[in-house]
Amino acid sequence: MPKSHRLASVVAVLAAAAILTSCGADGRKGALSKKESVTLVVQQAAPTLNPVDVDPAGPSVGDRLEFSAALTVDGKPAGELTGVLTVETLGKSEGSSVVKEQRKGTLTFQLNATDSLKVSGTSKYKPNKKEMEVGDPQVRSIIGGTGTYNGAKGSVTTVHNADGTYTHTFTIEP
Repeated sequence: MPKSHRLASVVAVLAAAAILTSCGADGRKGALSKKESVTLVVQQAAPTLNPVDVDPAGPSVGDRLEFSAALTVDGKPAGELTGVLTVETLGKSEGSSVVKEQRKGTLTFQLNATDSLKVSGTSKYKPNKKEMEVGDPQVRSIIGGTGTYNGAKGSVTTVHNADGTYTHTFTIEP
């Protein structure tokens, strides 16, 4: 093997080892520790929002909010979040005005070229609000992942911060 290829291989192995060590992996690529849960805190920039209003016009089941946002971990760029929130139910008061919405979220946290976490679950929103209430934590399930997080399960608690950013605290189970 040429010297340049050996050097590239060594660099790749060292980078993978550093990623696995920082994520609590047991030394096997793509594997999480079998002994204890891993906590990962991810900061999200204010998202770019794209509302999609389906018929009938106005708030209705099936309306979507598509979004994306930059992610950081420990203050360093860490990838991108993309997702879709779909209105599943609308709660109505005795009148006919909507008082709450339940939305199902499908989110992908792409942390680098190979590592991602997939999240799904429902959250409650105030009517006609595109984003979660500030300071009101919402919990969703981790339904899988790729790379270091292959087969991940657990939960993520999301909090909308006053400055428009979000904090996602993942508890990844062994």
